[in-house]
Amino acid sequence: MTKQMLSLALFLFMVVLPLSLSPQAGVPQVIIDTPYGGFVHTPVITVSGRVLGAGEDFATLVYNGIAQRVAIAQNGNFSTKLVVSYGDTLIEVRARNRNGVGVGRTSFFASVPKISMKVVLVWDSNRTDMDLLVTGPDGEKVFYGNRTGKAGGQLDIDITDGYGPETFTHASPQAGTWQIQVQNFSPGNVPITTMRVDLILFEGTDREERRTWNITSYHAGDVVNVGSFVLDGAGRLM
Repeated sequence: MTKQMLSLALFLFMVVLPLSLSPQAGVPQVIIDTPYGGFVHTPVITVSGRVLGAGEDFATLVYNGIAQRVAIAQNGNFSTKLVVSYGDTLIEVRARNRNGVGVGRTSFFASVPKISMKVVLVWDSNRTDMDLLVTGPDGEKVFYGNRTGKAGGQLDIDITDGYGPETFTHASPQAGTWQIQVQNFSPGNVPITTMRVDLILFEGTDREERRTWNITSYHAGDVVNVGSFVLDGAGRLM
């Protein structure tokens, strides 16, 4: 091998190969400021940070398999609330531009009371108000106007300015039939909005069960019947 060929091979090995293995240049930089490692002791947390170089006005937050949009302000800041469950927790925030996807991650241990049921509503339109309504076997409806039920369930998060997540939790739900509805409480003309509702039982345990509904609201004032489910005496789906 000539000296010229050897020099070229060395250049390719030292410069070109590392570039090909490094993160793609020009993608957004996602910085999560809170929470930042360690422990959290309250189930409702604020996830906040900054995106540098975003190509869209929203990022995507992923927690335990549920992806939701988070608005990015003009200065690049973002903030949203989230209900976490007991145990090790990983949160990922993704932002896109024409060069690709940037990702920020944070992990921590959530030392919070254990719950048996969680219902999460997220949607795809900003500056809109979708309300989660959960009715238990006793006929009581928990929603923004009655946030804590007599049987113990509660609406932990009520979001009025877009994307969600509206979240209902219950430590020991009653056996019987449960019903989920969503009301479009947005003022004036609103875009057609696609929503996702996730039911999670015994989240993060070997007993975990899930059910998902995808629904659409076409007009302000709509009340959408999402679906119903039945729990047995052990809190499992029937």
